[in-house]
Amino acid sequence: MWRTIHSFIGLVAGVLLVLTALSGGFLATEVILKSTSPFVQNVNGLTTADGLKTLMSNYREVEKLTQKPNGSFLLTHRIQNKAYKIYVDLHTAERLDKERKSEFYAWMRGLHRSLFMERLGRAIVGFAALIMSILCISGTLLIIRRQGGIVAFFSKVRGHWSEKLHTIFGRLSLIPLIIIGITGLYMSLVTFHFLPSGSGPQFPETLKELPPVPAYKLQAFKQIPLGDIKEISFPIPGDWFDVYTVKTKTGYIFIDQFTGEIITKPSFSISQQIFDWVMFLHTAEGSYIWASVLVVVSLSVPIFMITGTVVWWRRSRAGVGRMKQNVAAHLAEMVILVGSESGSTWGFAKNLHQNLTNSGVKVHINQMNKVRQYPKAKHLYLFMATYGDGDAPQNANKFLRRIQHLLTASKYAKLQKWSYSILAFGDKAFPKYCAFAHEADALLMRLERNKKIETIEVNRKSSQTFAHWAKLMVEALKPDYAINGDFNYTPPRPKTKTLILRSRTDYGIAVNAPTTVFKFSNTRNKVGKHVAGDLVGIVPPNDNIARLYSIGSNSTDNKLEICVKKLEGGLCSTFLHNMKIGETIDMYLIKNEDFHIPKNNKPIALIGAGTGIAPFIGMIRNNSKKSPITLYWGGRDPKSDFLYESEIKEWLDDGRLTKFCPAFSRVKHKQYVQDVVEFNASQIATDLKMGGTVMVCGGSAMASAVRGVLEPWFNDNNINLDILKKKQLYLEDIY
Repeated sequence: MWRTIHSFIGLVAGVLLVLTALSGGFLATEVILKSTSPFVQNVNGLTTADGLKTLMSNYREVEKLTQKPNGSFLLTHRIQNKAYKIYVDLHTAERLDKERKSEFYAWMRGLHRSLFMERLGRAIVGFAALIMSILCISGTLLIIRRQGGIVAFFSKVRGHWSEKLHTIFGRLSLIPLIIIGITGLYMSLVTFHFLPSGSGPQFPETLKELPPVPAYKLQAFKQIPLGDIKEISFPIPGDWFDVYTVKTKTGYIFIDQFTGEIITKPSFSISQQIFDWVMFLHTAEGSYIWASVLVVVSLSVPIFMITGTVVWWRRSRAGVGRMKQNVAAHLAEMVILVGSESGSTWGFAKNLHQNLTNSGVKVHINQMNKVRQYPKAKHLYLFMATYGDGDAPQNANKFLRRIQHLLTASKYAKLQKWSYSILAFGDKAFPKYCAFAHEADALLMRLERNKKIETIEVNRKSSQTFAHWAKLMVEALKPDYAINGDFNYTPPRPKTKTLILRSRTDYGIAVNAPTTVFKFSNTRNKVGKHVAGDLVGIVPPNDNIARLYSIGSNSTDNKLEICVKKLEGGLCSTFLHNMKIGETIDMYLIKNEDFHIPKNNKPIALIGAGTGIAPFIGMIRNNSKKSPITLYWGGRDPKSDFLYESEIKEWLDDGRLTKFCPAFSRVKHKQYVQDVVEFNASQIATDLKMGGTVMVCGGSAMASAVRGVLEPWFNDNNINLDILKKKQLYLEDIY
């Protein structure tokens, strides 16, 4: 619901919001310019009487003295019954300049307040303020949901550039925008008399006419600091009933013009105080710092409009759209339902739809919230992404309730004969990886639906996992269906570049686990911009599915370094291991911001096994600040596959690596990496409580074992692993 509200309002009212925001930003620049005015004065130590004495000795018929929010003083006085307004120096009574009003800012003020449409325009601008407030509230809720909870609100943002910019600018400008929206709405409600602005005070009268006394001789003015006044209105000449009216920062002071006694001293009403604060927060009058914030924030609004439109456009194109050969639901033999927040899951679903259709199967595809009765369906394929903190995507948030009703309470329940299969999409960087898919799986099992294929998890849109699932799906449909097709679907990827193999170092032959460190560059010994922990996609010959490997170098190293174990039957690993110096690969780089080394100087525990050491090597090599790093690593035999042995010794000597804890599994006293982690678990837990970070890279079994030995220590120290992950203090790159 919130996404629908946010998108609809943002798209419909985008131009109006940009117009009011930019005009408001321009008006805030006037406050900044006024703060640099040469008329600004320092009146600390002066009483109001001091200032009045200087003025009244040089100017006659003084009517009013006003202190502007920037600290300058504007004098209103009369000469031959004609009023003049001038800026004056209260130390010398020097006339600084007459009051000047910028036509440009006056025009901009008219645009901002009413769009030059008088009362109707003011109503429209007030509506824009309401829209801004709603967008801020809905945007906050969407960020919390997207990031996986309040704890992860300021964690790294994942996704398309438009989503990243939209979220990052939203977090930075959220509070000022909420203030602008709410204060603008408040002022509009005051304009149309729905809220009070504060009633003025009751004006008293002088009790008795006496000989006139110059204002600066009155005792009351000697007690009021000059910097505290906002305005002094003088009595009308010849009207002995009139009084001096002094407006301060907190209220009014009425002074007898003859005796100097304070007649009354009423404070501002609550509504007046609120309105003054609202005015200050919305206009920033008197504060160049807050005005600067408003200027910067106003510039973010057009960025929101552009990025928000791109996000909406990408999502709208990612769905079913006008797919060819999409059979009606009541005629379909097979149904594909898709739950996706960003739209990336649709590509896999459409590939399945096309291959099934080309094999003669009647297939219907739709979003999960569109689930309905399928009287002729034999199989239901659920392509389910998990969003944020284990939530359903926007187009699947009603699925569980609707499918339960369909299979239990609906009059069509007995007609639903289909079996189901779930392909779960997610990102292992999130604590509740694929949680929504498993929740749906559990529900369907409770409802006694037949599961055709065991649920398979797809991490980060892995094409290989999808191809593996498709192979299982094809086998499961035999002999009823003979499915042919190309399931080697690859999500849109960057254009590949060619790199040359410059060197290779081989390990592990003796223990039947050949592992090689490869170093690549181009003809100019350059590679694309990357850091250790990013990923490289390598496309092997005669295949279009890229395999992803962790990078163990920084672009400043002028090389691309990876560590690859040869897998039996592995197409890409075999290709790499058969390469000779000078041969080339086709590759592209993928930013993996969820697995970058922290830039603080807190303790870091790097935990990996086998080729999982790759990203850590680049991190340690580039640890020029010598942050405290401990490396826990597991291999087979130190005589055969001790990866980077000489470099590790060098880094221990020069301080780039603080401590190294190896474990080898093919020696007399064998150990695995989780064993040395368990031995040092107390220190790891202590470092985490100090703000340290744990980074784990390697196979899923190893990562699970490491979590298993650390969690008891975490529990004893009141450390929550899920919260650590949300705060990105426990990072995993698992394959």
